[in-house]
Amino acid sequence: MKFTFRWSSNIADSKKASTEEAIREGQESGDSPISFCHDGPAVVVLELSKAFPSRFDGTMACSCGKTRGILQGKCNGSSVTFEAVNA
Repeated sequence: MKFTFRWSSNIADSKKASTEEAIREGQESGDSPISFCHDGPAVVVLELSKAFPSRFDGTMACSCGKTRGILQGKCNGSSVTFEAVNA
């Protein structure tokens, strides 16, 4: 699956890469509850958590634009949680 990542916060490229890779691996592993209704790249929008700047919050949307999941985790990619959204 292809992903388009959009960061709304300024973050170091190395942390971006770690986080994006962890999201790809988690989603492609089959352990994530998030599914998509159409083929095409999923859009992942991420931002630093206001309460904890070493963590991020985000969403995953299908290529059709429907939000399909919520993401949270550490900016170094060591911990990512996936939650499906009823759309």
